[in-house]
Amino acid sequence: MNLIPNLEKIIVERRQSDDISAGGILMPEVSKEDLNEGNIVAVEEADPLFKVGTYIIFNAYSGTEVSEAGKTYLVIGNEDVIAYRTDV
Repeated sequence: MNLIPNLEKIIVERRQSDDISAGGILMPEVSKEDLNEGNIVAVEEADPLFKVGTYIIFNAYSGTEVSEAGKTYLVIGNEDVIAYRTDV
């Protein structure tokens, strides 16, 4: 990835909902929703809190979508992160 976020911003690859619902129904592509969680794919070097690969949960309507090499990512501010895992 050639994108580098500015200060106190991170770039996230969002997770999508599963192909099969909890009841066992196969979900069509149009009904899948983007979840408010994902993995960090880029972070500013001086960020003491986050690392590439960290799993995070973030606010529902935060960030800006960007496309790079045919993939869509979300650029969000550190303040929009609700929780993260430290065992990555």
